[in-house]
Amino acid sequence: MQGSRFVVIEGSQLKDSASLLSEDRYIFFSHTLCPYAERVWLTLLEKGCAFTMVHIDLSNKPDWYYGVNPRGLVPAVSYKGNVMTESMDLCRWLSGEDTHDDALLSSAVSSCLDAMSGSNARFWGIGTKIRPSQIEGLESSLGALFSDQAGRDGPFLFGEHQVTLSDFAVYPFVQRARVAMKDSYGVDVGLLCDGLVGAWMEAMTQLSSVRIASADESLLKEAFQKHKSLDFFDYTSYGPYDLHPHLVQYASPE
Repeated sequence: MQGSRFVVIEGSQLKDSASLLSEDRYIFFSHTLCPYAERVWLTLLEKGCAFTMVHIDLSNKPDWYYGVNPRGLVPAVSYKGNVMTESMDLCRWLSGEDTHDDALLSSAVSSCLDAMSGSNARFWGIGTKIRPSQIEGLESSLGALFSDQAGRDGPFLFGEHQVTLSDFAVYPFVQRARVAMKDSYGVDVGLLCDGLVGAWMEAMTQLSSVRIASADESLLKEAFQKHKSLDFFDYTSYGPYDLHPHLVQYASPE
């Protein structure tokens, strides 16, 4: 991480977005628990961008936010009054990079969501039973991300020696799957692909950007147990510091 400078503001404390949108810096509209927004958060941090992070309560969105993004979704980023949405488009714009293979990355994310839901929960839910085929599908889709066709032997996806946008595209989902599946099914995602997944996740946790953006795992586990869903924050109010207590140090003094 290149010395990123950011502050956190709670969107519920703002009357409108006018002053924010006029700022000459990145304004990142997010929810700390949204995996799609986390992709962008990781990119901003890793690239050393100066930004203001505005936490939007997705269970009770402020009216003014629909003026920023009419769909009311996160993430969104404003820069000099221009607003962009869609997580991967934002990551590419901010990083100037592209991913290795969008189809493989999308398959891995879908397999994570499918495996977490098990055989008896809705998509984005967390079940109590899982089919062997779901574990096999997850292992197969993740295994494709460790291809060494180019002869690389680094710890990151596709054998890269440095973290890339491909890592950020899937890490938030794999990390949540590891927490949820170990607790619900006794399955350690880190052991899949002969331990390659665990080694990759360990390399990711050495990054300052990942340590900042990741929720406290014990608190995340408790939330999963309580709500039995990955998207519980869409329906229940969670503030920016509830599962990320370490973010208090970044709270805006205003």
